[in-house]
Amino acid sequence: MLRYLLVLPAVIVVFATAICPLVESLRLSFTVGRLNRPGSLDQYLGWENFTWAIFEEPSFWNSVWVTGVYTVVTVGPTTVLALGLALLLAPGGRLRSGVQTLLILPFAMSPALIGVSFRFMFNPEFGLFDAFFGAVFPPLADVSWLADPTLAFAVCVMADVWGWIPFLTLVLIGGLASVPKEKVEAAQVDGASVWRVFRDVTLPQLAPALALVVILKSIFSLKTFDQIFMLTNGGPGTATQFMSAVVIILPFFAMFRDIGLLDTRLGLILVNLAVVMPFAIWMIKGFIDGIPLDTEEAAMVDGSSRLQVIRNIVLPMAVPGLLTAGIFCFILAWNEFLFALILTNKDAVTLPIGLALFKAEEGDLWNLLSAAGIIIMLPMFVLALLIRKYFVQGMTIWAVR
Repeated sequence: MLRYLLVLPAVIVVFATAICPLVESLRLSFTVGRLNRPGSLDQYLGWENFTWAIFEEPSFWNSVWVTGVYTVVTVGPTTVLALGLALLLAPGGRLRSGVQTLLILPFAMSPALIGVSFRFMFNPEFGLFDAFFGAVFPPLADVSWLADPTLAFAVCVMADVWGWIPFLTLVLIGGLASVPKEKVEAAQVDGASVWRVFRDVTLPQLAPALALVVILKSIFSLKTFDQIFMLTNGGPGTATQFMSAVVIILPFFAMFRDIGLLDTRLGLILVNLAVVMPFAIWMIKGFIDGIPLDTEEAAMVDGSSRLQVIRNIVLPMAVPGLLTAGIFCFILAWNEFLFALILTNKDAVTLPIGLALFKAEEGDLWNLLSAAGIIIMLPMFVLALLIRKYFVQGMTIWAVR
């Protein structure tokens, strides 16, 4: 009975913030669904919305194609580069410690801020990357990167790869820590080359962590929005127009409007719970599953109750996992952009949304954007310095699980 009581709060939160909106989204897909006309939400259309999207709206298939290509192009290079960096930073690697702190920072940066940063650096007038590529390859000098469909897509890919390599590297460092040294040493004694040791010993042992990396990166590539919104806003034309995750917010918007939670902090808290709760449960469960049952059973044999076992054994042993899940959820909530963009207007606007407001008739206000970017990054920088050791330790255990 106790196990069900412990799970009940999480089940209630997930049901209220995830399952109910999904059901409402399914219902809205069969209605007229004009959010500015409340009565239209009850006008049943049958399958007309689906047939219109599939057979009559070319931009739908364009967004499917762009999203699919983007996912494939970003997942592969990011995984390969993260693996190479992990091999350098893994225990026994040539680089370590302080570099791992730097790895946390790009992942902790708001995707919206990354989008703004790359838009600045590829500016044809004063952009650093524009100057670099122009010097290395003169035909690219003074090219308007974000005005060309192919180049704009390439910039989006570069920004995504740069932002995700650090986090995936930390996951793979954790996976490399699980490779038995005995097997590696035995292969070396048998005369295996470095490549054969990697191919026949390290890579098979690393397969679960690699699978985790590919799955996570694919999920986030498919649902990308804020970085693209701030970098290209879907342009030029439809070159970077993705399958927008905005559709998942429509049921939240409809429900929050009816109960008065639009543009409120409570509304943002609820939707962020919907985002972070599944990740938190998934991550913490991996740590809990790794706690030896023998330890818990021995304590219960000694007369400890189930609650005492949880308090005295499970929680202390799960501290790295709890810290890792907490940090991960904090980063997601701090950087959340899409929900805040749609569900807030004035009273509950978050820092990442503020980045989109620094524009004038003459263009982007880069001085204000730079100041806002520093304000957004500062807590992440301090957090990275304080928790680097625990975060890396937690990621190691999580990847092994």
